[in-house]
Amino acid sequence: MSEPVAASDGSLIVTADAPGVPEARYCVLFRWLPGKFLDAGLNAKAIQRVGIFLARLHQYSQNFIPPKGFVRSQLNENRLFPSLPRLLPAKSQAVLQTAAKKIRQQMRCIKKAPEFFGLIHGDLNFSNCKFHQGEIQVFDFDDCGWGYYSGSHSEYIHNALKIALTGTPLPSLGEG
Repeated sequence: MSEPVAASDGSLIVTADAPGVPEARYCVLFRWLPGKFLDAGLNAKAIQRVGIFLARLHQYSQNFIPPKGFVRSQLNENRLFPSLPRLLPAKSQAVLQTAAKKIRQQMRCIKKAPEFFGLIHGDLNFSNCKFHQGEIQVFDFDDCGWGYYSGSHSEYIHNALKIALTGTPLPSLGEG
């Protein structure tokens, strides 16, 4: 994972103001990670590495005890479906509303126990990770929050399906 660069006063987080921005913003500078993005050259081995990373992250999360004052948002059904775009035709809008309602209901039934729910990346996709010397390097944790582990797998599954449709063999989910 990328490392933060300290400011001249040693702090890792600074605030900055800019004309036209209503309030100050927190800023962090990270070191550049070597490696390459694989969105164009995606393969089964890369997807397997993402799956292994997610498994390790979720295992860590199950035992994570937040320090005092640690606050992150809930990546729950309300955040997934805040409102649907009004640019769609009414019929499509109705279909999406119905699907979103069913998904919300199902999500409310899943227990928020450590084996299902914990601290997740929140935006892991192939533009938020690089591969270097056979290892995955993950960054862009600004959407990190409390959510269902199954939600972390959506991009993984999407890319795995793309590979499956092209005929490239997929790694076993149990490997690693």
